[in-house]
Amino acid sequence: MIYFILSVITIFIIYYISLKEYRSQHYMNKYKIILGLFSNFLDSAYQIIYSEHLMIYTTNGTTQIQKDQLETYERNFIKLTLELMGKQNKQRLIDFFGDESTLIVNILMYFRQKLDQDELSKMIRTASNT
Repeated sequence: MIYFILSVITIFIIYYISLKEYRSQHYMNKYKIILGLFSNFLDSAYQIIYSEHLMIYTTNGTTQIQKDQLETYERNFIKLTLELMGKQNKQRLIDFFGDESTLIVNILMYFRQKLDQDELSKMIRTASNT
């Protein structure tokens, strides 16, 4: 009788551990897909904002965007990204990041990093420094 109880407990523990491992793997796969979508939305929004507003600065040789204009472009980028992703994907990303403000901070960080790494902007900066 004791062997039966111990074997049932052992089977339950093994099942619990395997179920926990399965859930962990499932969440990792789910969030890889979500982060891939997030990256796609960010890239699409940046291309739109860049082509409509920022390309002027790089083609005219202007390297400095005024602070108030930059803030407007940042707000437009955040708004456009959230619109592109839709309500369901937005909620998934809020769940992933923990809250909406963290999601917005990540969107803003992407925009600033992408703007700093812009190839045309780099070429203009190096040309103006020489």
